[in-house]
Amino acid sequence: MALLDPFLWGLAKPTAQTAKRRRVAAPSGGAADEPPAEPPKSGDKCLRVWAIAEAMHGADPNCRRRDVHAECVRQGINASTARTQYQRWWSARRG
Repeated sequence: MALLDPFLWGLAKPTAQTAKRRRVAAPSGGAADEPPAEPPKSGDKCLRVWAIAEAMHGADPNCRRRDVHAECVRQGINASTARTQYQRWWSARRG
């Protein structure tokens, strides 16, 4: 499709619609620019995910993410909360 694009060959002039379609999002900085995550200061379920992750990885350093996630869900924590907080815990752990 890109090779057939008339703009590549300079055969067409951009219109408002094609200019809108070609806009590129500005870089948002991403996770690399953010400081390392810290444990949540409040929130029972968020803290529990961090505690479960610490306990499971303390007992078995080769513990998998899915095992921690399954344990959190088993204890009544929302799956999305468990996934998000595990990622924040993992990022903080890596430093």
